[in-house]
Amino acid sequence: HSPSFSNQFHSTTEDLVMKLSKREEEINEAIDKLVDFKTRVGTEIDQLEDRRFRIILRERYIRCKSWADIAIEQNYDKRYIYELHGYALKEFEKEFPAKFI
Repeated sequence: HSPSFSNQFHSTTEDLVMKLSKREEEINEAIDKLVDFKTRVGTEIDQLEDRRFRIILRERYIRCKSWADIAIEQNYDKRYIYELHGYALKEFEKEFPAKFI
């Protein structure tokens, strides 16, 4: 290979590594923000009085579980989980109105 091809390849590789490094930094920052957000919301959920509300909101929004899984784990009918979820959201809104603006 000619020196110019080698230099061009090296430069392209360096550019790619720099771009990947920057992208990795951006992803890590986004992950940090998500973790902070989940921690903050989890703390707020934990302040709700009704244990059922805390469980449903935490399982759904912090642990990202499906409604079916939550219903099975809590030994409730899925329709009842939906009903409790509605009450839980109303309670959360009452406790933390700024979150719903």
